[in-house]
Amino acid sequence: MATGIILAGGKSRRFGEDKTLYQIKGRTMVERAAEVLRTVADEVLVSVDRKGKFCLPGVREVLDIYGGIGPVGGIYTGLLEANGKTCIIIAGDNPQIDRDLTQRLLEKAGQYRMVVPVNEGRAEPLYGVYKRELLPVVKRQILLKRYGLQELIEEERKRGGCYFYPLEEEEKRYLYNVNSFQDIWKIEGALDN
Repeated sequence: MATGIILAGGKSRRFGEDKTLYQIKGRTMVERAAEVLRTVADEVLVSVDRKGKFCLPGVREVLDIYGGIGPVGGIYTGLLEANGKTCIIIAGDNPQIDRDLTQRLLEKAGQYRMVVPVNEGRAEPLYGVYKRELLPVVKRQILLKRYGLQELIEEERKRGGCYFYPLEEEEKRYLYNVNSFQDIWKIEGALDN
């Protein structure tokens, strides 16, 4: 069983308002991600900073246990609340989730506890696969106030538990996240729907 987890508990400081609620072509980025995740996961969760934020059919909202510390807090909450042993983690500000790429990442999980795409030599942790067995590792990082995801990836790399998925050129566009209105204007033309 796989669980899709959308991280939507951030502050959107650079955007100026809650970007996960902003609509692009009639749907929020979280709605777009949920639609794709429903096709590859048995359940979909959205990690939020306040309950009732989305109310999407078939999507369970989970309130961040460790709020205000960045994505690692949402990852922890999502893994803790997930029914599946394997979870696909998606940033709530990514409007271009791709079903085929998501499926390929899930297929690579196998014996690995983490699968992250690599774009131009840099691991991209906000579109990756995390197994629930990572919970103690993530919690330890939080308790040590080591909130950076690159640090978490490095820990798993040292243990041999991280697979680095090399992105094909055409897959790189699926890692785009929105931080400004200019980003939205730039991306609107590239979206299929």
